[in-house]
Amino acid sequence: MASSVSPGDIADYRNFFRNFQNFGIELTDHAIERMRQHGVTLADLRKVLRGALRHVEPDIRTGDDKYRVAGTDVDNRPIQVVVVLETTGDGNVVVVTVIDPTPRERR
Repeated sequence: MASSVSPGDIADYRNFFRNFQNFGIELTDHAIERMRQHGVTLADLRKVLRGALRHVEPDIRTGDDKYRVAGTDVDNRPIQVVVVLETTGDGNVVVVTVIDPTPRERR
């Protein structure tokens, strides 16, 4: 996938974590299902969120920016997440989906 990220997108993403160091993580039902399927934990998500911003696009329902981030989990396995950043209160990262480009064998 070609990158569609501007310097402003990168700054917005980094500034969120600078401004909301105690951010919470909310999970959509879809994200929970994908986490189960791929064996991804909350610790994995927190590590991946520090990864590289790959794509930004508006959510068709809300107009909020959706950020696709690529990184590695705590076992250094590549993982991608799609998130929406909520900038109210202490800040929340809403995880929309979790993508594992190299799925583990099902147990």
